[in-house]
Order: sequence, then C-alpha cells, then structure tokens
Amino acid sequence: MRTDIVSSLGVPVFIFIFLCSVINAIEIDEVLENIQKKENGISDLKVKIIQRIEFKEVDEKHTIRSEVTFKKPDKILLIQQDPESKTIVSDGKKLFIYSPLTKQVFVETWKNWKGISYIIPGIFNPEGRIQDLKKNYVFELLNEEKDAYVILLKPKRTKKIVLRTKKHLPERFEFNMWISREDFLPVKSKFISQTVVCITELTDWQVNLEPPDELFRFKIPADVEVLRLE
Repeated sequence: MRTDIVSSLGVPVFIFIFLCSVINAIEIDEVLENIQKKENGISDLKVKIIQRIEFKEVDEKHTIRSEVTFKKPDKILLIQQDPESKTIVSDGKKLFIYSPLTKQVFVETWKNWKGISYIIPGIFNPEGRIQDLKKNYVFELLNEEKDAYVILLKPKRTKKIVLRTKKHLPERFEFNMWISREDFLPVKSKFISQTVVCITELTDWQVNLEPPDELFRFKIPADVEVLRLE
C-alpha cells in the first residue's frame, strides 16, 4: 500500500535557499515560458515512467515501472508492469484501480484522485499548470546540463501550501525537475523528504496521438471483488 501512496509523488516543497543572479532570473523565465508553450500545445500524451522509491527509516526500496496515456482534461490509462500488474483507468468521471493479483477493483471518483498530477511533475501537477504553480512556488535554474535544465522549486513563504486533496506537504523536503533542452518536456524529477526519496524518470514521450475515448473506458471483470470508495 505504501508504494501506491508514494508512486503518486510528483509533489513539490523545499527548504534550500539560493540567491538568483539577474542572468539566472532571465534564464528561468525563458525556460518556464517555453514549458508553458509546450503545455498549451499538448492535448494528449503517452509516456513510460520508472520510479525508484526509498523509505529511509526502514531501509526499504521499490522500483515501479508503468506506461501512462493521458488525454486532456481528465482521461487517463496507467498500466503498471512492476512490481506487480495493475491498471488505473478513468473516463473523467469514475476512476478504476484494478489489481489482477488480488482480483480487486477499487472504484473512485476522478475529482478525488487526480492521479496524473502526481505521476508527471511539471507539465501536469497537483496545483495545475506551470502558470498556476507560480502562484505558490519560486522557480530557480540550478544548472544547465548537456540535455536538460535542472530546476528547483521552493514554496513562497507567504502561503501555506495545501494540495487539492487537502493533504499538507511534508514540512521539510526539496524537489528538483529536469526539463529537456530539446522539447521542454520533463524527463526526470527528484523528491527528497526526511523519510522518502523518490526519483522519477520519464521516457519515450509521444504527444497529440488523438487516442479514442474508448481507450479510457473500463469494464469490470466478472470474477473480481469491487470496493467502492466514491
């Protein structure tokens, strides 16, 4: 169950303070503007995800591999391969979490979950788009690697950050995003708190494939237990 919770990490909050030079301020604005332009031009996406999660207190590590198809504004299909097979699908109204291993289907409402927000940082996130994140966070350009911009997000101290799920973020954590220099899509994120480290890698991006709505409809198998959380 812990891996289910942490696989949703894509959530930003940080304590490191860096001083921005005027040049860096201009650079980060340009990067954010290009991310926003990319965001605006995407109606749907498909991406492979690897999440490596470490629980510090118990010295426990997990690797989660999945593929996500998302269609704006609220359709999602997530197929998890490791550590066990799992399917998460929503038509924008109801969301189904199906585990063949346990032969169970959890039925939830999309508005209470917002799963894509936590899986893919930056372009679709818990607080909305990049322009929405600016209301609560300060962005700083930490480094320019060969293929990516490394960005730090830290909360504005004037606001107490509460997610749309009404859950408070950990008081002490840092969050970095790696943004592709070529196409301004997020390719990696690193979330570190006092208890958890979560590194997410995003590969094989495909955008604007126009997947049919039928892809996001789920038919409950006949031989499973249905648990409704609506």
